[in-house]
Amino acid sequence: MQTLYVRAFRLSLFGTLSMAALLFLPAGTLNYWQAWVFIAVFMSVSAAVTVYLAIHDPELPDRSPPINSSFTPNTSPVPSSFLFGKIIRLNLELIRNTRPHIQEP
Repeated sequence: MQTLYVRAFRLSLFGTLSMAALLFLPAGTLNYWQAWVFIAVFMSVSAAVTVYLAIHDPELPDRSPPINSSFTPNTSPVPSSFLFGKIIRLNLELIRNTRPHIQEP
C-alpha cells in the first residue's frame, strides 16, 4: 500500500509540473497571478479528494478493474495534437496581442 502512496505523489508532482509548464510557457513569465491561483485551487481540491478517499475508502484501489494490457484504443493522436496546437497558438496570440481583428473597448 505504501508504493501506492508514493506513486500517487509522483503522479501528482508530474501533473503539477505539466500544468505549470502549460500555463507559464505560453505566457513567457512566472509573473502570472491567475495561473498561480488556478494551480493552487486545482491542487488543493485534488489533494482534498485524494486524502478523503484514502481515509474513507482505502480498499478502492483493490476494487478497481485490472488493466488489460492487450487493449489498444482506436484513436489517432492527430486530432488531439491539432487541438493542443490550436490552444497554444491562441494563448500566444492573446498574450502578444497579435490579433488585429479583435476590437478592444
